[in-house]
Amino acid sequence: MRRIILLALSLTALAPAQDARQKANDPKDRPPLHRPRLGLFPIDALQVMKFGAAKAEAQSRRRQALTEQAAEQSSRKPEGAGRYLAAVVVCADADLDPAKIFGQKRTDLLILASPGPRIEARDLSLIERALRKHRLSLCLVLTHEGCETLSQRPEGEDEELWSRYLQATADLAAEHKVPMADAHGVSQSKLILAGSDLLNRARGEGRFQVASVMLRGNPSEGEFKLAWRAAWSQRPFDSLRPKPGR
Repeated sequence: MRRIILLALSLTALAPAQDARQKANDPKDRPPLHRPRLGLFPIDALQVMKFGAAKAEAQSRRRQALTEQAAEQSSRKPEGAGRYLAAVVVCADADLDPAKIFGQKRTDLLILASPGPRIEARDLSLIERALRKHRLSLCLVLTHEGCETLSQRPEGEDEELWSRYLQATADLAAEHKVPMADAHGVSQSKLILAGSDLLNRARGEGRFQVASVMLRGNPSEGEFKLAWRAAWSQRPFDSLRPKPGR
């Protein structure tokens, strides 16, 4: 009987210490830890966008409707991403929905629409702001076949400069035997980097990248397919095939 009483007293004495240890191990009671803000490498953002687009393309082949709700259910922003997974510069006259095309939530994309599309000063400013404040690491220029506004001179654009741009883009398309819209996307991608010291510096540091994507087909009517281009490579019309690793 005496042993039982002593054992009970010892367990009673140990209980407060055990409670203290359990409380210390409870995540709610731990002091907040400082953790540096992570970043999402451009190659990782590109892989997420390509994965979402591949699922959307598969849906179109099965004649399934592309809905934002389906994109939200299947997509998840990767760890390290800031407010935006990517910026998408898209033609305003094509009535395209980048969120559905790339299989992502609309709120996860910075969508910049303009005829063509053509990079404007306001677009560069918004991309730079997203890079500084929201750790944006990827920008895509989305063009489409049969664009009727592609050859139209923008309002206020110098006629001679515009003619030279069109000729250079046409020469690029002829050299690589690709549609004019495809060459236009690569040209606009290069203009993004050429027009911003901040973006070009971030690209050199491995924190930012630009690529162009051309849409074949109409997502709202049936099957579509995307052609991905590496605007920064020596052969800009090689397909983009991200490799694992950084």
